[in-house]
Amino acid sequence: MTDTVSFADLGLNERLLKALDKHNFTTPTAVQEATIPPAMYGQDLMVSAKTGSGKTAAFVLPILDKLLQSSPRNTGTRALILVPTRELAKHVFKQVKTLSSYTHIQTGLIIGGEDNNYQKVILRDNP
Repeated sequence: MTDTVSFADLGLNERLLKALDKHNFTTPTAVQEATIPPAMYGQDLMVSAKTGSGKTAAFVLPILDKLLQSSPRNTGTRALILVPTRELAKHVFKQVKTLSSYTHIQTGLIIGGEDNNYQKVILRDNP
């Protein structure tokens, strides 16, 4: 029998653990277990896995953890996630909002074809 790894075992910030618990993320998927620890140590990774395997949380959680370690407020945008489609951008944005729900981290979604004035307001809020 193998030992079950928890998100707490991965060394994530307590606020992230609280959000994971609230949103019923109980144990890391295989891709999360394999990638979160090296990502938290600053290693570059290239990951390929099936849809629904937890890739988004696998790269978002280390980013959020790093932002929580150094929390200079009102310093401008500190992380940028680029994705190839509007649909994926909306998915990643929703996941970031969910995973950061117990933090002070603000998020913003900037996509093509939307009102520029509204998106300028988003950027002024230092997402």
